[in-house]
Amino acid sequence: GPLPQEDVASILDESEQDAVIQELAAQSARARRQTQLCVTPLGACLALLYLYFAGQALVDPWSIRHHAELRDVLRPLAIAAGDLGSSIAVAAGTWAVAAYCNQSEHHGRAILRPAVVLATLMAVFWSLGILKMLRLRGFVLDGAWRMFWLPAAPAVWTLITLSVINTVGAVERDLRALRAARYRFRHI
Repeated sequence: GPLPQEDVASILDESEQDAVIQELAAQSARARRQTQLCVTPLGACLALLYLYFAGQALVDPWSIRHHAELRDVLRPLAIAAGDLGSSIAVAAGTWAVAAYCNQSEHHGRAILRPAVVLATLMAVFWSLGILKMLRLRGFVLDGAWRMFWLPAAPAVWTLITLSVINTVGAVERDLRALRAARYRFRHI
C-alpha cells in the first residue's frame, strides 16, 4: 500500500542521495590517504630496520644483541637470510596497503598473500632458532624473553596490514552497494 506520510517525508530525493553518497566517498578517500600516510612510513622503517640487521649479520655477525644470543644455534648467513626475509615480508605488507589505498584492490591482495606466507615462514624460522637456543640453555629464559619480538614482528605487521586492507575493502564494498541500491531505486 501507500507509505505513511511520515515515511514519505523522510525519503531523500535523488540529489540528496547523490550528495550523501558523494560525501561518504570523499570521507572514504580521506581515510584511505590517512591510512596510507600512517602505515607506509611505519612499515618502511620496520623493513629498513630488518635490512640493517641483515647487513650487520654479514659485516659484523655478533654485534647485534639478538644475533649474539643465537650464535650457538644459527650461522651468520642464516641470521642474515632470516632478517632479509622478515624485511621483505614487512615491505610487501606495506606495499600491499599502499596499493590497496590507491584503489588497486587486486594488486593489494595479490601482494599481501605472499607477504603473509613469508611472514609465517619467518615466524617459524625465528621461533625454531629461539627454541634451539632455549634447549641448549636448559630452557632457562635468561634474557631470551627479549627475543620474542623476532618471530612476532613480521607476523603481527602483516596481520595489521591484512586488517587495514579488510577494513578499507569493507568500506569500499559498502559504498559500491550504496551506489548500486541508488541506481536500482532510480530505475524502479
